[in-house]
Amino acid sequence: MNQHSLVHCQSVGEDFSGKERTLINCMGRSVILPQKVERIACLYAFTGHVVTMLGRCRDIVAVSYGLKRDSLLHQICPSILNARVPKAQGSINIEELLVSKPDILFMPSDVAGDPGDREKLERFQIPYLIIDYNSIETQQNAIKLIGQAIYADARASEYIAYYRDTINRVSRIMDKIPEEKRLRVYYAVNEPLRTTFAQSIETDWLKITGCKNVALNLGQQIIEGANYTSLEQILLWNPDVILANEPGSVKLILQDDKWAALKAVKKQKSISNADWYITLGASGIAGDAACHPLGGKNALSGTVYRCRYKSRDQELL
Repeated sequence: MNQHSLVHCQSVGEDFSGKERTLINCMGRSVILPQKVERIACLYAFTGHVVTMLGRCRDIVAVSYGLKRDSLLHQICPSILNARVPKAQGSINIEELLVSKPDILFMPSDVAGDPGDREKLERFQIPYLIIDYNSIETQQNAIKLIGQAIYADARASEYIAYYRDTINRVSRIMDKIPEEKRLRVYYAVNEPLRTTFAQSIETDWLKITGCKNVALNLGQQIIEGANYTSLEQILLWNPDVILANEPGSVKLILQDDKWAALKAVKKQKSISNADWYITLGASGIAGDAACHPLGGKNALSGTVYRCRYKSRDQELL
């Protein structure tokens, strides 16, 4: 399945409206939505991907800076390049946001945590939904919420059904791999010594794709909301494969002599997401992304285990 196959094309004149509705966002806040949502602000990259997947990318009028850098998304939806950027770093530029006249605004919990930003949005009566997740289940809930907010409920339900079907198909394949033959994996998040949390979407999909996450029982060293380990600990783990979501991290790992003793480095089994993923939909993942968080699950299992699939039924060759 290619990266465009799940992206709904938006038809001219297609109606995305309904009765006024009240939604509860990911932080438990009630939000009353207008009957028509025609202009959408996505200050969280993930929400821009989902809105595009649900067929409404042409209605995106404001974005985060990350979506402006997302070259693959621009191929799918060139109009993103015309959207305003009311937040790159720091607080929301309310003047820039008001120019875009959004009917609904999606933003992550860290932005919503700024009382100054919340006060601005409430003063100008801009409806906003806080979108957040830390697991596959909560990500599916977030997709459902976005679909409800933009009156694309049916499309969101269709996608979530596909999401669950993909998990089941990949799991059936990975269940054929004996426990003793499963590879031990270290996953670097954004930088070489930063890794996954025990409860995270990355941990979920590593398990689904048959990988043993060496950091799973790591005593968490939380620094500014990130989980860090040490090179000494990674050397003790000596993983079979190192995954990284930033090509720069792989380059450093392969070129720095301090990492050279690791068997994954000796065998050149340090893999960048760019080599195998469409997008995993995971919070904080940088780089080119398509519009759904599943392509990587199939590709990851195929890359790590050097297997390939002969059909959509995901049978191993």
